[in-house]
Amino acid sequence: MKIKIICFGEVADIIGKKQFELKDIIDSASLKGYLAGKYPALSKIHYQVALNKILNKADNFKNNDEIALLPPFYGG
Repeated sequence: MKIKIICFGEVADIIGKKQFELKDIIDSASLKGYLAGKYPALSKIHYQVALNKILNKADNFKNNDEIALLPPFYGG
């Protein structure tokens, strides 16, 4: 199983790329754990995971899902 990861803003800056693929990541908890181990600076920011363009719907990933990593939003 593979998933496509798309990174935005500060998340992309920390990871150093805007897109990549991962294999055998099954849900948002395992994704965040993997990323925290590989990119410790991600642990210092709060970011959201969107599954196939739906926020807070990052339950179980399926083959070829598109995951967006969204940095904190600011504004008024």
